[in-house]
Amino acid sequence: MFSFPSIGLAEVFILVGCAGGVLLIGAIVVAVIVMREKQGGDPLNEARASEKRGGAMPTRLRYILFAFALLIALGVFFVLDFVADVSIYVRFVAAYAAFWVLAGALLLQGTALRYKLLILVVFLAMLWAVRFIDWNSRKPFVKDLYRVQEGMTEAQVERIMGPYIEEAILPVSLSNKGDEADEPTLGSKVFYRHTDKSWGSSEWGVVTFEDGRVVQAEFIGAGFSSRSTPPGANVAGGGVGQTSYVFLRWKEGLALMMWHDFVKSSAGKGTGSTADPIYRYRGHAESLNGRRFGWEVQTVDGRVALFTIDGTRYDPADGALFIVTTENGKTEVRQLDRDLSGVQSDRESIIAFARGDPDVTRFVGEALNAP
Repeated sequence: MFSFPSIGLAEVFILVGCAGGVLLIGAIVVAVIVMREKQGGDPLNEARASEKRGGAMPTRLRYILFAFALLIALGVFFVLDFVADVSIYVRFVAAYAAFWVLAGALLLQGTALRYKLLILVVFLAMLWAVRFIDWNSRKPFVKDLYRVQEGMTEAQVERIMGPYIEEAILPVSLSNKGDEADEPTLGSKVFYRHTDKSWGSSEWGVVTFEDGRVVQAEFIGAGFSSRSTPPGANVAGGGVGQTSYVFLRWKEGLALMMWHDFVKSSAGKGTGSTADPIYRYRGHAESLNGRRFGWEVQTVDGRVALFTIDGTRYDPADGALFIVTTENGKTEVRQLDRDLSGVQSDRESIIAFARGDPDVTRFVGEALNAP
């Protein structure tokens, strides 16, 4: 059965308020024009004209105002749907429709009930029909994404999301399904895109698995999402003798430490935003003999990550300590399984850990014991 997504009440109120503001301005304009016409005419002639028409003039004005309101309400809804696919969010559509049904009922006071119901039903039908208009590839993509239900297997998700572009990690060149089956992923998250064109480059579907079953599916991009900026790391770096270290720690539990002998220069920077489900920390270092290496950490939740050094991927679950050297004229990486849960993001704690670890002690040398 199709599962309708929803958005927060805050977004509902904001969008209804925006639409209401547009209508209110239009209603004020019409009301001002009507009042000026009434005030500008001869009262006696107005009364006689009204008597001859049986009071039809006020009813006609109400119809004009209602038609104006109806057009604006539908126009605003079309624009919002084109920009953010709001027609598939049932809570928003229900709130939007209720708002305008109430406004319409007030404007149609004095109208026969059957006509009032007919007009309002037509209006609701037009709102509902918008959800079947696919302005571009985004709306069907979001619909399919929200068909993914909690508890589904990877095979079931593939049957739904198979027509779309799948990526194991962002951003890389588009991969063919199955070509990277042995590649590590960011925990158990799979990313989908509905287009490879630039206008949709920041729109993603994220499906999270645990033990081979779906636990969450969400859309990130122009539509509404509850996702906040992915968690960033507390970073500490420094030098000891002819070596340098970098330590990254997330409050969610992830911790990574790297020691290297590229001491000429080094730098790093982290980035994250609500438009991108991945937090990235990129860095590089250069040795005295001119060699250079780059590295990057990517994480979605601050608990699991991928660590890349010069294009080679490492899974921190296999070891959170890395020692990088320039021995024999090439970059060599050793990945060691160490518990970093007790290490804090400050020099004192990092040095204390290094002094207690024989591999780091041997790599750094005597400078580690200097006061």
